Amino acid sequence: MTRIPWITADLPGSGGVLRPEPEDFVVDEVLPYPLSGEGDHLFIRFEKVGLNTPEAVTRIVTAAGLAEGRRLPPEVGYAGLKDRHARTRQWMSIPWPGRSAPPPDLALAEGDQLRILETQRHPHKLRRGHQAGNRFEIVLREVPEGGLNRARDVLERLRATGVPHAFGPQRFGRDGDNDQVALAFVRGQAKAPRDRHLRDLLLSALQSRVFNQVLATRIERGLFTRALEGDVMTKHATGGMFTTTDVAADQPRVEALEISPTGPLPGKKMRPGGGGRRARGRDHRRPRPVAPGRGPAGPRHPPRAPLPARPVGAPHRPRAGHVDARGVPAERRLRHRAPGRAGEAGRRPLHPPRRRGLSRAPD
Repeated sequence: MTRIPWITADLPGSGGVLRPEPEDFVVDEVLPYPLSGEGDHLFIRFEKVGLNTPEAVTRIVTAAGLAEGRRLPPEVGYAGLKDRHARTRQWMSIPWPGRSAPPPDLALAEGDQLRILETQRHPHKLRRGHQAGNRFEIVLREVPEGGLNRARDVLERLRATGVPHAFGPQRFGRDGDNDQVALAFVRGQAKAPRDRHLRDLLLSALQSRVFNQVLATRIERGLFTRALEGDVMTKHATGGMFTTTDVAADQPRVEALEISPTGPLPGKKMRPGGGGRRARGRDHRRPRPVAPGRGPAGPRHPPRAPLPARPVGAPHRPRAGHVDARGVPAERRLRHRAPGRAGEAGRRPLHPPRRRGLSRAPD
């Protein structure tokens, strides 16, 4: 898996232990549009712990009576994958036509690991990538003295540069080789899975590998906050895209985090970049392994996310009567809430992670 260089390599990290338990890492998905309350698709918001997204979606689809053996119907949709080792809230959609049809009883899907939070109707399914972002609540424990000020310095830097928008380890599967499995069947060296959702999951990992390679190269070359001729830019306020033809005009907008260059997620509908050889350097080492017409559509993806000016909260005060399982006093905890994707917390990992799948940028 591609290593993403630190943007804050010259700053000391806050120290502490990140996510020793799911409740210390909470992810809340945000839809990019309001739900209408009418239509032939039922949007379902659920919370999961200890499950990956496909497992949770399969339970809900089965409870709704829509399962087709081991396959999910193609009309079932969700925007993205969320980490197993966290408390995550996200949306999915199922086909449920008929204005007068009562909603399905989803109680059979619920348990200690899964809760249904709300349902609403909408005219179309929820498609991959249809999310405005994720809100994160991250708790660091056992933070050493001075950690709060160090964390503030790191966050100040990230507010100026934006947070690297990398795909984390969970995108590549438990063994970290989903991209290699996809590459093998794209090259004709192995058979592609018959299950469409599994096939798309593997191809998505391959796309993510390509994107991470491009992101790492931009950071290594000092181009993370630079506009290049031919860059396909995205407007953070609206999501609109355009191709850079005037670098001098676009560079101040990049520095102000009004716009950002996008990176490739190769696929049949991906918008290509323009410009000359220097501009194409931003896609250095870019393979083209995802054959046209196969797999996910392949939109472009911004390599950074703005970090709003939200304060770091310290100490994190537990609920009245709450006792930490390891007896960690409240004054040694640090909490940060931020919308967008999770980013860096310092020069090196805060502490050797205590769970597999610790992600730099969960999806």
